[in-house]
Amino acid sequence: MKVIHLMLNSLTPYLPHKDPLYYDGDWHVKVAKQIRARTKRYTIECWRIDQKERVPRETERDNIKYRVFPSTRIAIGATIEISRELTKELIKEIRQNDILLHIHGLYNPNVDQLLIQLKKYTKNVPIIIQAHGRTFPLAQYKEIGKPIEYPYYILNYIIEFWGSLKNIDKFFVLRDTDKEILSKLFGEDNVKIMPMGIDMNLFKPTNMKKAQDAVGFNRSNQHILYVGRFEKRKGIHLLVSMFRIVHKILGNVKLVLVGEGPYKPILQNISRHEKDIILLPWKSQKELPLYYNATDLFTFPSLYENWPIAPLEALACKTPVLASPVGAIPRWYYKEKIKGIFIKNPTKPEEFAYKALDILNDSRRIKKEIPRNQLKRYSWEVIAKKTIDTYRELEDKYY
Repeated sequence: MKVIHLMLNSLTPYLPHKDPLYYDGDWHVKVAKQIRARTKRYTIECWRIDQKERVPRETERDNIKYRVFPSTRIAIGATIEISRELTKELIKEIRQNDILLHIHGLYNPNVDQLLIQLKKYTKNVPIIIQAHGRTFPLAQYKEIGKPIEYPYYILNYIIEFWGSLKNIDKFFVLRDTDKEILSKLFGEDNVKIMPMGIDMNLFKPTNMKKAQDAVGFNRSNQHILYVGRFEKRKGIHLLVSMFRIVHKILGNVKLVLVGEGPYKPILQNISRHEKDIILLPWKSQKELPLYYNATDLFTFPSLYENWPIAPLEALACKTPVLASPVGAIPRWYYKEKIKGIFIKNPTKPEEFAYKALDILNDSRRIKKEIPRNQLKRYSWEVIAKKTIDTYRELEDKYY
């Protein structure tokens, strides 16, 4: 059986310097590589679309084929991307091979339109659809929507639940609320909580001083780290306000911001005047553990999330985390009682700052007391096995 991982969003608007044919930070690529590392049973391919492409391209790495297809953006109430070339190739694959579609992007209008186009072809094709960033349309409206956008969320709800999702076999979601809603619509056995995994062999504690030397941190300073998109919904502006309070009290502390995004020009202007705010570009998976280990506190002040991975990666390196109470973070804190994570509302920068000060004053002790085994349930070892088990279940059912 051939497993095709689909990512139906352009990469280049967000990361213009990355090649959309193969970017190892993509969720569909991460999952595919973890599956390939654990089984040779399936042929695995990763397909995506990108609006900068003019012709389809493909390559192969480590026994996984990667393909990218040109896409076009069209406005029909909301702006969506379509790729006629990808649709045509997918229909050909369905007709010629035993395939399983693993679609990355639940609640994504680009996915909805493709599934509607393929509806008559996919009745006998196993399909998994996995959530990464979005949540149930009406719930998402309540959290981040604007009044003028309400008709879009209603339309999105109607299209998804009465059109595009009827042929889906399994739903991988990130929130208990999504699991509850989708279980009522599609059956409890067909909906699973399935986040991205953590590579526990990569994200692990190392000597802090050596890590600081490796990334160029001054050992005489304390360091607060953020890794993620530079945009308002990530609370990056609130983090800067919090840091100013901390800096005024401590003095010898740096804020290190790793990432890219639309807020970058503003941050660049700030860092030109405030030398203790340091901007760094995206770091590779192999580089990130050094930054986590060199850091006294990892901060995650996001205003909207589903299941963020960066806080778990930091904890796997035994670095304390101060985060906002959004998405899965309250689950980790209240329900699972994961040690080393602290939560505060970032819209109150003074409260966030004083909690950060408390952690910084006790960071070394907290680091020692963070148990790594509490995160094993979210390791790739566990997540990949659950995914492969689902593949086997659907393979037995269809083929």
